[in-house]
This record gives sequence, C-alpha cells and structure tokens, in this order.
Amino acid sequence: MMKKIKAIGLSGAGVCLLLAGCNPKDAALGGARKAPACTQAASPWKVLPIYGGGYVQNVVIAPSDPDVWYCYVDVGGPYRSDDRGMSWRPLHQNYLPSQTARSAACARSLSVDPRDADSFVLVSGNQYDRPAGAFVSRDGGRTFRQTLFGRFYGNGPWRPAGLCLARNPSNPDELLAGEDMDGLFLSEDNGETWRLTGPKGHWFTDIKYDRAAPGRVYACAPAPLKRVMNSASRRRAFRLDRGRKTGFYASEDGGRTWTRLSDDAPAELVQIEGNGDLVGVFSDYREIRISHDGGRTWSDFHQGLPKKADTYFADSKPIPYEYYAFAAGKDFYLAADAAGTLYRRGAADAQWTKVARGAVEWGDPECENTPVLERKRQRKVFECACSIVIDPADPKHWMITDWYHIWQSPNEGRDWTARTRGMMQLVSFDLAFDPFSADNIIYGVADMGMYGTWNGGRTWETPKGNPYVQRLAFSKKTPGVLYAVGTRGQTFFFRSDDGGRTWTSLVGKPGLPQPMKEPGPCAFGVEVDPLTDDVYVTVSGPCAPGKGGVYRSHDRGETWEWFSKGLPAGKGLFRDGEWSGDLAWPMVFSPDGSCVLTLPKLREVWYLDRKAGVWRNSGDKSWNNRVVADPFRPGRFIKTGTIMRESTDGGRTWRDNESMPGRCWGIAFDAHVPGLLVLRGEDELFISEDGGACFYALPQGLAYPHSGQTHVFVDRGRLFGFTGGSGVFRRTLQLKNNLGNNPNNDNKQK
Repeated sequence: MMKKIKAIGLSGAGVCLLLAGCNPKDAALGGARKAPACTQAASPWKVLPIYGGGYVQNVVIAPSDPDVWYCYVDVGGPYRSDDRGMSWRPLHQNYLPSQTARSAACARSLSVDPRDADSFVLVSGNQYDRPAGAFVSRDGGRTFRQTLFGRFYGNGPWRPAGLCLARNPSNPDELLAGEDMDGLFLSEDNGETWRLTGPKGHWFTDIKYDRAAPGRVYACAPAPLKRVMNSASRRRAFRLDRGRKTGFYASEDGGRTWTRLSDDAPAELVQIEGNGDLVGVFSDYREIRISHDGGRTWSDFHQGLPKKADTYFADSKPIPYEYYAFAAGKDFYLAADAAGTLYRRGAADAQWTKVARGAVEWGDPECENTPVLERKRQRKVFECACSIVIDPADPKHWMITDWYHIWQSPNEGRDWTARTRGMMQLVSFDLAFDPFSADNIIYGVADMGMYGTWNGGRTWETPKGNPYVQRLAFSKKTPGVLYAVGTRGQTFFFRSDDGGRTWTSLVGKPGLPQPMKEPGPCAFGVEVDPLTDDVYVTVSGPCAPGKGGVYRSHDRGETWEWFSKGLPAGKGLFRDGEWSGDLAWPMVFSPDGSCVLTLPKLREVWYLDRKAGVWRNSGDKSWNNRVVADPFRPGRFIKTGTIMRESTDGGRTWRDNESMPGRCWGIAFDAHVPGLLVLRGEDELFISEDGGACFYALPQGLAYPHSGQTHVFVDRGRLFGFTGGSGVFRRTLQLKNNLGNNPNNDNKQK
C-alpha cells in the first residue's frame, strides 16, 4: 500500500513533504526520523539558451490589443507576447497532465476573440497519441479547458497549409473546426460546445470565411501529399491506407450545411478583402490558381513563379518550387516558397515578382551563438517559410514564420529581424555530463544533431562533425571519451576523444551490423562499462549475430563482438525507430560493473552474469519507463513506472519500493552528490537526499513547459527538465551539504 504524504513544516520556498513511515518503527510523526533540510529552489527554471529546432506555424495578433500576440510551434505552444512580438513566454506549461498526455501542446491553429485579448480557442494534437481536440482559455493561457475531442495534427505534413480553425468575422461567437476523418464542427458559443455539420472521411487543411460575401465559408480537403504516400511509415502514422475523401466545399449559411464544389481542392486559400476572387495552392503546394466564380472553376495564377510538376520526395527537404506561405493585403498577394524566397503580386498584375531582401539581423544576440543559424542568416534564407502575416494596423509591417523563427519586417519585406526571445523549440533526446568537468555538457536533439557547452552552460556550440544522435555516454575511466548512437534507421556509431568538441564516425567497423536502408538494424542505446571501459550498444532487429542484440567493443569502437548470449534468439528486443516509444535507455551499469538490461519489446528485465558472460532473466516483467543505478551503492538499481521497484543485488531480484510518492516516470541520481535523487511524478517533482528513503515535493517543480515529457537529469546539484518540444529547462538546487551549489564546481568525487 502506498504511504501517505504528511506536511512536516515550512522551509524556504514552500512546504517540505515527508513520506510518512520512512522509519516503520516510529508510531507517530513526532517520533519519526528527522529528514534532511528541505531541498528548495535557489533560482527559478530557466531555459538553456539554445536556438533552433521546431517549425513556427503562425502569429496571431489580438484585434482588441495590438500589444498581445500569440504564436505556436509544431512541437510546442502556444506562446504569448505582450510587447508586440519582441519576447515570448510559453503557455503550454499550464496544461493539465491529462491534456499533455494527448499532445495538447502540438498546436495546429489558434483564434483570438476580437473582443478580449485573453480569450482564445486552439486546436491541437498529433498522430502518435490519442486524439486531442479543441481547448479554450479565458485568462490569457493561465488555464485551459478541453471542449472537443478530435484529430488535429500540429506536427503533421499539412501543418504549413492554412488554418483548420476559423472565426466568423460577422459573429465572433461562431467558429468552425475541420479535422481528420470526423468532419467539420461548428461552435456558436465561442468554442464552449461543438456540433458536427460537415462531411466525414476527409482531412481538412484550411477553412476560410469569404471576405466579400458574409455567411459564405469554404473548406479544403486536398488529396494526401505524395511525399507522405511514398512513405510506408507515414501512411501508417496517419492511417492513410484507410483512404481519404477529397473535395472543396462551400457553405452559404455559416457552416451549417455544405455543398461539394469539386473533387480537387486547394490546400490553402487567400482572398483580398472585398474582392470575390479566391487564390489557392494545389498539387502538393506546386500550383497557384485563381477562381473568379467562388471556387467552381480555377485557372492558372502561377505566372512569374518557378514551377516543376514532378519529382516528389519521401522526406521534407525544402525545395524552391513548393509554396507553403500565403497572405493577402489590401490590393496584393504574397507567397513564399519552401526555400524562403518571397514574391508579391498586385491584384491587377500579370505575374509575380520577387521581393528584394536587404538586411537580415538577429533581434536577440544569443542567436548568433549557433553557427547553423548564423549561416542561415548570412544566406538570408527563410527555410520552409510557413506563414505570412500582415499587421492589420500597419500594412507595411509583415511577419514570416519558418524553421525556427519569427521574422519581422517594418518596410514591406526589405529588411528583416528575428524575434524569438523566449522560444526554444528543441525536441530533446539526451543530456550527457562529463564526469571529470562540470563545465562540459552535451545535448542531443531531434533534427539539429547535438550541441555542446564547455563553460557550464553560458554558451552552446555545434560540435565539429556534428552527428545526428539519440543517445550519449561518457567514459568514467578515460577523460574526454564520449560515444553517441542513434542516426535514423542505421547502426551508425560515433566517438569523441575531446569531450564532444569533435566527432569521428566509426561506421562499418568490423563486427557491427553494416548500415543499410530502413528497416535495417538500428542502434539506439549506448553505455560504457565503468570497470573495463568497454563500450556496449543495443541494436534492433532479430537477436542473432550480425543482426540485433547487444554488441561490445574492447577498443573504443574499432572492432566489435556480438555479446548477446542468453538473450531470446530470433526476437526483436530493442527500439527500432526514432519515435518508437520503447525504452530510451535500455542498459545501465552500476559502479561495481553489475548491469541491468531492459528488453522493451518483451517487457522483461535481465542482468549480466559477468563471470559466465551470459545475460540472465530476472523474472521481473513490470513495465518501466527508466532504470537508473545508484552511483554510491554498488549493485543497487531503481526502475520507475506504474510502481517503483528496486534491486540491491545487481538486478537479480526486484521488490516494490513503497517510498514512491504515487506513480512516477522519470528518475535520476546525481553522480556527484551522495543520496541526491530526483523523481518525476504525474504532476510534480520530488527530491530525496537520502537515496530514496524520503522524498520532498519541490515547489514549482513542473513550472516549465514539460508538455508531458517525463525525463529529468541532475548533475552536481543542477536540475534539468526535458520538454516535449521547448528545449531543456534548468534550475539550481540548494542542498544541505552544499556540494552541488556551485554549478561550475569541478567536483572530483565520483
């Protein structure tokens, strides 16, 4: 039975919580064993200053207060600005755990009430989790309520295409939402309730109210992108093998009834106010057409733009003849291609013309610390431009969103400045801390590869030979040696001999499965033996020599041997994809060399019999999210999940650890502060300074946009929290023994 939590007093920033019964012999709290001084925050959460990653979808200016802007990113949002986009703060940290579990932070569209800048509706979700839907906030994003369940893909392939949430300009209480499969939904009370009015079986990408005919509204359901249909994994993710209907629809009564105008549909529409012409993008973003009769017929409107009708890619490589971003001003149209070139066309012009680009500058100097983004600025490239926004109060003031920024121009697109302070849009994979220096931290992320700091986190750089990795592991015997694995769909392996500053690829070394096209073996786990300095990797695929299983190297990855004796032969044991959801850290070593291996595909926990060189099944089949080794108690392991379990004999046997404060997910020991343990609960963080016998609730423990991400790390008293798509947040803990208080303390204690 779980032990109850009792408040035992105040300490610093908040109430210190002790799990009742830490000493079973005590009959009352007054006679209970004294706990250490309450761990408290010496500083608030601060995001690591690393820019890049994430696809900024749109900027929405509040009509009733031009100082208030909202924006959202495919992997995190929404954000709010109260200074006209000069700085941003995340709102998605305010979602409830039940909302983050449905990927509410993957926002697809947002609409602000024109009467109240603090009132907005957004739709969100992704293809990997349960359907999310529509959420309302009436207090500027401090709280959210879900009012509709539906499939909206903030990180889906159609995310650059239009807005699948629209508000009636003649009646701000009426909204329309179009999602995947279940149809079009109408709300007549500002998003509080919804009813189905439109056809099912479609994937709606854009909804637009006619700017010349009140009451008329259009809905776009184009055919799936060819690049998506060319990928078997994407077809499965979006259930496209079930088929989708296509069509361009119109309603003359505000979305209550619908008429199908054609089978072929644009992905997005724009319209000049008061002008009945519709301009849309068709054919996988490659053809721009115009309609003069309300969408019944279309003609070419592509004159002056680069065009190519064939060669479709299975990935998302930006190409100059796809047009993702559109806008309409008072008497002109704007379009930007996927390479970031901006074009303008007057309503009466015969063709599009390129908008000359002058200065492109950073609004926040910290951005220049990232070489990849500085090169982008120097090339004046808005990569995969997603949306163009024209300020309603100033038609010369334009905004463009792209991979990874919001750009603002005060002079109709000539000069541009990035405005993303406060927005760190990185999807985190791993953090590795140098055991020999507190200054050195390596951070692996999606899409961008990795970043490193060698000055305690003040600045971050892209290492030389920057590989795309998911897992990192430092040697605990040899200073500077660090390994990395995880390149998409391959058994790539990398080594650094200088603490992560430069990297060498060891692809194709003898004994390790050779790289091949998907679905070949993938290496997504790496660990280093603290006694022998041998390096191990876990490889997906059927467990057999030359295929899946565990591999070991005695010479830092130059040669390998299959080291899987005892493991279930012929079965897939380890994660086989970048986003497979299986256990991310399958192997962990204790300081005495004992090793625990989790087989996520079988939900089994194994241990290494070192003397026999054989893996043995512990018999424990309880699901776990993370396994960690106690750095100060050899042979002790803890694993978290629906229940916390502990082994003190090198993983051979396991028992429930009832000191856990409820269900827990992420867990981390500090390798330099004896007894310091961090536990991620469902809706708060807990700290233990005695190795897990007693826990304290950390005040404001989850006051960062974690978005349901459960992984936490602690190193030398510095606490790090992963987010779903907003980088890593850090705070410094104030500990009783003060060992971890100096974040730049090069603690030699192991």
